[in-house]
Amino acid sequence: LRACGGAAAASGCYDSAAEKDSTGVRHSLRSSATTSVRQQQRLDGAGSPGVYHGPDGRMVMSRPMGQLEVALPEPRGACGWSEAEFSAARFDGGAGGRVMVCTGSKCQRRGAAGVLRAANALAGGNPAIQVAPCKCLGKCSAGAALRVKSSRVPQQLQQQQGEATCATTATTTYTEVRPADLSDVFERHFAPAAAPAVAT
Repeated sequence: LRACGGAAAASGCYDSAAEKDSTGVRHSLRSSATTSVRQQQRLDGAGSPGVYHGPDGRMVMSRPMGQLEVALPEPRGACGWSEAEFSAARFDGGAGGRVMVCTGSKCQRRGAAGVLRAANALAGGNPAIQVAPCKCLGKCSAGAALRVKSSRVPQQLQQQQGEATCATTATTTYTEVRPADLSDVFERHFAPAAAPAVAT
């Protein structure tokens, strides 16, 4: 391959007609490849230039030297819990209530889908506990967020509020929630209260 510059480049710098023809073919192929990449970028819409997502969810970045595939990380807190174990959990005799999981865009980026799935698994065998997605709870900067309404006040809140815990329904908002945290949250609000110790 020979580099040309100055006036020679403007007029064409070839040793023979054959070289000129082969160079024209290379230019044509390069132009076709560039057009293909630009068409893909236009199809991507709002995505970054040269970046699109493949059918398997992998991010593909088009570079001058080719394409680079990058495996996207799992959402925060996507592991560390078992759907089978959560589905088998029972809170018979405990307080009923409602769990609202924020599904706003910021909470979604922080793993709200996994939190909602874990909450549904825990509530599956407990008809007194309802789980529902909801809009912003005002805590998206510290998502994923959820709000629990139950007739049982967690012991920690009883200590904080003292005499103010006489309300029949308690509302508690949790932030930075991971799916694995849901087991503890359900235990606090929905598990049967421990029987008082009997003096001997």
